[in-house]
Amino acid sequence: MRQAGILAAAGHFALDNNINRLSEDHKLAKSIASAVFAVAPNVVDPKTVDTNIVGLDLTGLSIKASDLAAQLKENGILASALGPTYLRLVTHMDVTAEDIEKVNQILPELLQRSFVA
Repeated sequence: MRQAGILAAAGHFALDNNINRLSEDHKLAKSIASAVFAVAPNVVDPKTVDTNIVGLDLTGLSIKASDLAAQLKENGILASALGPTYLRLVTHMDVTAEDIEKVNQILPELLQRSFVA
């Protein structure tokens, strides 16, 4: 790989300038997990969220991950469907506490609508 130095420089910059922000990203991710857990405890356990990635297991709900991702996108929230029943949300330095408040309001509402009776 000839361009390894460019990738290394980006990693070096991130470690030098953004490492302090990482704990905030982890806190925001756990906040999402806690909001989801309050309405759908089988979807995610906040105790297992230790990084900036929140994985939701939608098994048992009447909504596919791709449909939930589309509904979130309609509300200005980006998430990735990684299979029919797995949705991933990621916090990062461009996601604010206000953004997470919005996620924590909208995502649980959408999940409640998808409970299998």
